[in-house]
Amino acid sequence: MKIHDLVTAAPPDAIALRQGEEAITYRELLAEADEIAGRLPVRASDVVAVSLPASPRLIATLLAILSLDAVYTVIPPDWPSARAGQVLDQTRARVHIAAETVLREVDAEPVDGCCVFFTSGSTGRPKAVLATHAGVLRVAFDPLLAFSARTSMLQAAATAWDIFAMEVWAPLVHGGTVVLGTGSQFDLSWVRDGIARGVNTVFLTASLFNLVAEDDLDGLAGLEVLMSGGERASVKHWAIVAERHPGIRLLHGYGPAEATIATTFGRVRHPVPAELPIGRPIAETEIFVLDKALRPVERGMPGEIAIGGSGLAVGYLYDDAETARRFRELRQGRVYLTGDIATENPDGSYTFVGRRDRQLKISGVRVEPSEIERVIGDLPGVGSVAVIPADGGLAAFYTTVSADAPDETTARQAVADALPSPFVPGRVFRLAELPVTETGKLDHTRLAAILAEGVPTPSHSPDSGLVAEILRWLAETAHLPADADTDIFAAGATSVTAIRLAHALTQSTGRAIPAPTIFRHRTPAAIANALTGPG
Repeated sequence: MKIHDLVTAAPPDAIALRQGEEAITYRELLAEADEIAGRLPVRASDVVAVSLPASPRLIATLLAILSLDAVYTVIPPDWPSARAGQVLDQTRARVHIAAETVLREVDAEPVDGCCVFFTSGSTGRPKAVLATHAGVLRVAFDPLLAFSARTSMLQAAATAWDIFAMEVWAPLVHGGTVVLGTGSQFDLSWVRDGIARGVNTVFLTASLFNLVAEDDLDGLAGLEVLMSGGERASVKHWAIVAERHPGIRLLHGYGPAEATIATTFGRVRHPVPAELPIGRPIAETEIFVLDKALRPVERGMPGEIAIGGSGLAVGYLYDDAETARRFRELRQGRVYLTGDIATENPDGSYTFVGRRDRQLKISGVRVEPSEIERVIGDLPGVGSVAVIPADGGLAAFYTTVSADAPDETTARQAVADALPSPFVPGRVFRLAELPVTETGKLDHTRLAAILAEGVPTPSHSPDSGLVAEILRWLAETAHLPADADTDIFAAGATSVTAIRLAHALTQSTGRAIPAPTIFRHRTPAAIANALTGPG
């Protein structure tokens, strides 16, 4: 069974898509998909690259491609042209759909699959992961996730990420509804506005989950299902959400793109345990915990996660060597070697320990950064924490959620009091938020840049009014030096900075200010002018 076949079986007059005030029925969605398919120069097994914003048009285009037995990959329109060109080259896409449809001359073999996701590579070159219809559908029909015709899911993920496929296809193959956000960047208002429009199911990356828990906890009211994963979980933030919203079905998951969207999920209930498991394998999925010789370890012992089952990707597109290195034929069958370390619990769930390649040796001692992250994260007033290697030692970064949060010296001393000296970070940075990538995961490149540049002491500005309020917020909360004409993104602001600033201004001005306003205007003066000017 393929995705398009299941979508065509949905009740024609049911609502398939919502965006803003627009509602699209299945009849309308399929008619548009058929119209698009009728004029695409696409052959079965072609790879088709699509550069359209998140919209009903994008979903109809992807559905059209699948109806032609072709494979899609999404290139967000705001990606740099060099990155977009890299994706086109790596996938050998024969057709590129953007403002116009372009037929490309490529030397490409027929590709059997559903879609191509991109994931980070250790060389800095992203890997093209070829997923199958079966891989996506096993998520859509997993009993624990329980997607159904009642599902109304917010589409919040970056469109190039594998979670986007779950947000779109899992509801649509059941006759449910996908609610698309307005604008190109996630905004805290998306959750509140989505719930007001009937959204009952949301997936958030760990970084965005933490952001919502810190800045708009009450905005989750009315939700039925909240899923999160993609990074190491913050137990503190899960505990906050679980206690405030006992009626929400909370699901914590894990899964690399190479195993298509999700590998495990588990329920989270109040009180949240000190070590939050990543759950059990979902439908048609197996996990094996292996030692360095690829032999199973005893239950409770740490080892590398190897994943098997129908969710496994075909491999890395046009990269046979890397596919052979990471996808192996073992006694257990074909598996993907994740590089992630976990332990199996007595109840059959698993606890994520860390990345094999995150383990460091400092002064001859093996150090797991997550131990340091846990110590700092347990301090009052601390939000998210990240620890990275730095100059032969370690650097720690943390965010704050209340006025009683410790300063950098106190945070460092807490580690010194709890762990051996090799674990003590040489440098500690207190930030408004941890920088995240376009997929909402921790941005290690930006952390390294902060490490190299430091966090300058904010300068004082004589500006008054709304500009002064923005500058004060940037200085006190985001720790960004700026004047009225500073491009705050050039100065180090991230997508999370924009989301939080928009939320703070919404609260202080009493009017709805979306994050795209911050992205569009970029300087404090221009932002203030946009908010106070006519229209």
